[in-house]
Amino acid sequence: MHQVKATKSFIHRLQAIETFLISIENKRAYEELLNDLANQVVPCLGRFPLIGRPFLNQQPQSVESLTSLAQISATNLQTLREYIHKSYIVLYSVDEQSSVVYLLTIRHHRELSFNFEKLWEF
Repeated sequence: MHQVKATKSFIHRLQAIETFLISIENKRAYEELLNDLANQVVPCLGRFPLIGRPFLNQQPQSVESLTSLAQISATNLQTLREYIHKSYIVLYSVDEQSSVVYLLTIRHHRELSFNFEKLWEF
């Protein structure tokens, strides 16, 4: 069983999602997201950390994405995986040596891309 930890970037994105959903008067959707994360996503990733597909299975198509990815170490890139839950994509990294899954960021599937800056900050 792997331990699951959220990075500052993941928490920041959750706060941004909360702010957005409150602004459109849909706080219930945020509460459902938190409930799903706690009761479905985190336990699933803890038990089956490689369930998400490798992030680099789909090669980036934009110059911006290629530039962002070029700034990440090859080791970190190889550990990136994405887990799709309902309308959200969770980007995470698996450290097999320490048996830890790091939740790096979350976004709605219609958002353009992940912001790769500061993903590994704690």
